[in-house]
Amino acid sequence: PAFLVDPIADFLIPRLASKYCTLSPYYILLHFTPLIIWLLLYFAVYKHVPFDLRPDVDVTTLPRIEALLNFPHRYFNHHPSIPIIAVAALPYTIHFILTVFYTPRLLLTTSVKRVLEFGLVFGSMNLLGVIVQLIYPTAPPWYFESFGFQPASYNLTGNPSLLTRVDVYTNTTYYANLYSKSQVVFGSLPSLHSAWPYLMARFPHPKTPTFTALMLAYAAWVWWAALYLQHHWLVDVVAGIGMAELALAIFGAPTSDDAEYWHGVAAKELPQQAAAPA
Repeated sequence: PAFLVDPIADFLIPRLASKYCTLSPYYILLHFTPLIIWLLLYFAVYKHVPFDLRPDVDVTTLPRIEALLNFPHRYFNHHPSIPIIAVAALPYTIHFILTVFYTPRLLLTTSVKRVLEFGLVFGSMNLLGVIVQLIYPTAPPWYFESFGFQPASYNLTGNPSLLTRVDVYTNTTYYANLYSKSQVVFGSLPSLHSAWPYLMARFPHPKTPTFTALMLAYAAWVWWAALYLQHHWLVDVVAGIGMAELALAIFGAPTSDDAEYWHGVAAKELPQQAAAPA
């Protein structure tokens, strides 16, 4: 609605324009390049790769590793119920809009340069994760529960697993349609669902302990949901966290300019101390 969008645009656009003008187009493009390549690879390129040129799907390694832990994805869902499935479905439903809320907050608490650095870290993590998924395709728990160690076919469409029960309960086909359009059905390892909120909690920028705690709690919620819904193995979740840490280690360190900017922000927020008596 215009009455909501116009005030936001009037506030943000002049500030973005004044800050972006100090950065070269080359600098901006460089930081968005991994993100662009990831999106193109995932949504435009991979679907055109013939099935016979794709690697065989590994349907045995991850289940055998998880068997050593007695299959963690089964710990909580011996008797799945709609209320619990709905609780697990929520973070999966809002997953893709997480950055829509995170990026403006990052913009308001740090510099535009740091936002671009986050884009570099975020894009690099997703690009590396998808490359791993494409060169080493792995079957998720829902496949194992339905087909065991049977060889997987790329003709198989995505499966919402327990989220199907939400569709049945609400008399819709929302999750069935969503997962049937998945470009990478056998991309269990690593879990980028698990990596996103963890990266946002760990990315260095001015933040309160409360914000960090809430983001880590949300990340734990996503990790549990990934297992409960049979979308990922525990190994996938750990690999996603490791992918986030790798991207942070390579591209996430604040520069001296960031430190100087943050110091200025902190100085403005500190209360003015009264002058000492003569």
